[in-house]
This record gives sequence, structure tokens and C-alpha cells, in this order.
Amino acid sequence: MSNRPIDDDDGLIADLPDLRIEVSHSEDMVILQQSGSGGDVDRIAIHRWQVRMLAEQFGLLPARTSSQRTIAALARRLLKLRERIDHLGEHLHTHVEDQYALQYALATCELADEFVVGLDELTGAPMPSAAPPTTAGVAGESQV
Repeated sequence: MSNRPIDDDDGLIADLPDLRIEVSHSEDMVILQQSGSGGDVDRIAIHRWQVRMLAEQFGLLPARTSSQRTIAALARRLLKLRERIDHLGEHLHTHVEDQYALQYALATCELADEFVVGLDELTGAPMPSAAPPTTAGVAGESQV
């Protein structure tokens, strides 16, 4: 098999004894052609995602299911972080008089809530709803 780099044009990837591998970028297909006994030539076209599936099956590429585990772990960590940010915001609201710190805590809580929007679509599991931000005691703000 040739070690030359594959370019973006359609063309031959490998020409092995009795096996020819071509790529068709216009159709996102890999074409395998093999000479059989009696001079018959068999051709099969495989879509790129099928090639990836085979590579995953034979351990040549990491399975995409590992990405789902990574997404679930990151979602779990992000939810825990949001929970702690909300807890810190409640603590600051109760024990701190500094209006800047309270506003900053509220904004950080709202940002954390925004980060978890849509995680349920990525993970397939319902996400717990966020507690509404508290603005009581903040100058010029009404309670939400």
C-alpha cells in the first residue's frame, strides 16, 4: 500500500494485489474493487460513516459512545458547579452587605444557569431545574 498522503480529489488510495481502494469525495463513498477467480470484478461502495463504524469495531478508532460518557461526566460536573454557585449566592445574600458582591453573585448564578440550559438534550436525561435567583436586599432591585 502506498504511503502517499490522500488529497481532496477523487482518486486511488491503494492498489493492492486483487484489491483496489478508491475514494469518491463527491459521494462521500469509499469504493472497494476486487478481482475474483474467472476474471470477475466485484465492487462495493461503502459510505464514510460505515468505514468509521468498522474502524471503531476493530479498535482502530475510539468508539463514539466514549464521547457520550464524557458528555455525561461534564454535564454532571457542570450541574454540581451550578449547585455550589447557587449555594454560595444564597450564603452571600444572607451574610454579606456589599452590594457589588451580591450583584456579582447573582450574575454568576444566572450565568451558571445558562450553562446548563440544553444539557438534557445532550445527555438524554432530564436536568434539575435551577432555583430562581434571589435579589431581595439588593439596592434598587425587586425580589424575583
